[in-house]
Amino acid sequence: MDQTPTHSAAGGLHCLGDLAPPAEVTQGYAQMVSLPDHAIQALLPLLDAVLQAPQGDHAAAAQQFATQHRVDVTYVLAALQTCNYLLRQAAALNVSAEEFQQDLDTLGPGVAGPAQLLLPAYRDVTAWLRNHILEDTLADHGNVLTAVDWRVDQVHASNRGAALDARVVHLRLTYRSGDEIKNLSLQLTPNAVATLSDLLSQFSGHESTATGEDRPPA
Repeated sequence: MDQTPTHSAAGGLHCLGDLAPPAEVTQGYAQMVSLPDHAIQALLPLLDAVLQAPQGDHAAAAQQFATQHRVDVTYVLAALQTCNYLLRQAAALNVSAEEFQQDLDTLGPGVAGPAQLLLPAYRDVTAWLRNHILEDTLADHGNVLTAVDWRVDQVHASNRGAALDARVVHLRLTYRSGDEIKNLSLQLTPNAVATLSDLLSQFSGHESTATGEDRPPA
């Protein structure tokens, strides 16, 4: 689907750099707002899945949704594609919630359904998307840490020495290398833990936008 914004003197959207939306987005938005309000509000779990896996096959879930709500499945898919596109564009350009609401008003004046669906979690969702944009940017040039799992063991003795009585932290680092997901396991001695703790304490005062899990906030 061609979703290239077009230059326009009027009707431009903040999330498209003040350009007019492509015809497919305008049409998709019109199809979305033609859905019953209860169906629009129920789209959130499906939209969550699309945001997590934009290249995935969501046709079966959309068909089940359409059957449940007695609506046209093509309208459901159009709504999901349009919301996904608008949110990703807004995140890429760091559009504020107020500006995004103006964009929705431009696309569908006087229509409340899309705003009620997208605005409550807008800041959290776009922060999550922007974190993935940063990861993608860094992955273009090297490995990117994406997750950390850990456990703590007590080492009492080994064939190398007695009465060691040391707490050892086991780290399992998950990182992206290009398009691949890889893992690296490390064991940290108490001295290494102290060094890492000192490093992390330098960033403890910075505001974090991490959601705690690799999925869009609901």
